Amino acid sequence: VNLWATWCLPCVEELHQLKDRLGELDKAGLDVLALSVDGLKDGRSSEVEPIRRFVDKHELPFGTRRATGVSVDRLDVIHDVVLTIRTQLDGKHTLPVPASFLLDASGHLAVIYKGPVTVDKLLSDVELVSDANGSATDPCVAYPGRWFLRPHGLGAVAVRVADRMVRRGHLDAALPYALLAADLATRNGNPFDLSHKAAGALIDLGNAWDQEKNLDLAERAFSLARKVDPTDAAALTNLGNIRLRRGDPRSAERSYRQAIVLDPDQLQAHMNLGSICLQQQRVFDAVRHLQAAVRINPRFPQAHNLLGMALLQQGRRSRAREHFRKAVELDPDYQDARTNLEAIGGAGAGGGGR
Repeated sequence: VNLWATWCLPCVEELHQLKDRLGELDKAGLDVLALSVDGLKDGRSSEVEPIRRFVDKHELPFGTRRATGVSVDRLDVIHDVVLTIRTQLDGKHTLPVPASFLLDASGHLAVIYKGPVTVDKLLSDVELVSDANGSATDPCVAYPGRWFLRPHGLGAVAVRVADRMVRRGHLDAALPYALLAADLATRNGNPFDLSHKAAGALIDLGNAWDQEKNLDLAERAFSLARKVDPTDAAALTNLGNIRLRRGDPRSAERSYRQAIVLDPDQLQAHMNLGSICLQQQRVFDAVRHLQAAVRINPRFPQAHNLLGMALLQQGRRSRAREHFRKAVELDPDYQDARTNLEAIGGAGAGGGGR
């Protein structure tokens, strides 16, 4: 897969080399797909007609297509993670042109080339990729290419790719990498931190789907995260959130309680458990969980407001007033807390048990 542009002289020269030696490439079993990035640098979609005229003029005999911003962005993620292994995201479309991606017969990425690549280099690399033993594919190839076939730490690479795909909004592209990381994490010999990282990637993916209101895919991702790392309390909390939104408080409560056993400081689990208990008139349990939420995050106005409501049901008006007042102090625009404070007589000392 070759990225090129009509205005890029090295690209044109590279395309002519591919054209002139197409017979050798065909004999080696190599198919060429050339993707034009014309217009993407300016934020415009590649225009078809200028590309077609260029292809006709130069009589390019292999597959040519126009690239899309999404396709280039996804390739840029692969480049960013696999080739440079950076921890920070760069700007979009940081790939140079020309740039090429060599895939093996199964469609797996083998080599990334930054800048022009000669036909001789391609033929040499195709022979190595086709090596049945794969012994030549372990070392990294120096710039401008690097082997991706059978790299060390493949699971960690898959986690990084999934993470960046999610952060750039390519959720469908993130899923295969998250699943690959999850599969590798469940095999014998993989370190525990891979299980934790793979679960984290699935949780991030599930949260992104949740934001898009796709509860089925979100629940699937959280369930897989739970399977990959049974000790991950966040996966259980998120499962509880999905089940609560589906109108199943019993299943949600079970997930929240399991999460708290694993991690007593799961804020959202305590908050939602407190809310469930409050709605079901289980006031003692509600107070206990909401007090835990306030302890975990004393600056969470919603926790103070809910705790005030639970304390009020116990007849502890003075303590309830304190928490309503704290909620308003933390968020002056929090109308529910302000209404509760006014209803209980926020300006007075108040009475009632503590």
